[in-house]
Amino acid sequence: MEITDDSITTPIGGSGDGFSPLQMAGAYVPFSNGGYYATPKAIKKVYDSEGSEVKSFSKDDRKRVIKESTAYIMTSMLRNVANGTASFARISGADMAVKTGTSTFGEGEAQKYNFDIDNYSKDSWTIGYTSNYTMAVWQGFDAIDGPTKYMTQDDTQKTQALYRINMQNIVRIHPPKGFKVPENVGSINGGVKVISDSERRNIEEQNRRNQEEREKQRNNNNDNSDNNNRNGNNSEDNNGNTTNQKCSAKW
Repeated sequence: MEITDDSITTPIGGSGDGFSPLQMAGAYVPFSNGGYYATPKAIKKVYDSEGSEVKSFSKDDRKRVIKESTAYIMTSMLRNVANGTASFARISGADMAVKTGTSTFGEGEAQKYNFDIDNYSKDSWTIGYTSNYTMAVWQGFDAIDGPTKYMTQDDTQKTQALYRINMQNIVRIHPPKGFKVPENVGSINGGVKVISDSERRNIEEQNRRNQEEREKQRNNNNDNSDNNNRNGNNSEDNNGNTTNQKCSAKW
């Protein structure tokens, strides 16, 4: 994949170079694959009528292109998109990261066909992944050559719906595992970042203290509950004598 257009929309498909969904799906593979790129394949193996393998395309050609920590931090950010602009692509119960995008019209196109550039777009992308599959969906036109060649917000939501329907089938057949957190990545002050050894020790110490505090609170609650059970049903009459009162109910 040769890139000559380095505009900020290139990572979501909005590039003058023109990329296919297959290329964009491949570009997102390292985020879900621990930083390794692998060539997208539609066919794994070919068998003859007797079940013997004729050809295999399953060769492991993985190559590290980014750090594992970088891949996970990107994933942690894109997870949040499913609860935001990609809400129509969200799949309940699936640990998934998603990115959406659109290409806007240039001034020349907008003036020629009187496009509403604030509400219309050229095309729509939805690219997402689980821990084992990556998918890219594109909707648009081969050419912008008329006043009806535009997409509305409803159209872009349909792109997300197409992604969701297809990814749901994959998730149902191949349930994904959660994304693995690298050892050198942690959460500090609500953010995910690469952490030093000293920061990791501080996090582990804080987690230990929090666990001890929860155990202490749980024990205190149990003690209070036991005391209430022993003493809560006893009362004194006017003569100072202790009587035991019981109450029962049926439904």
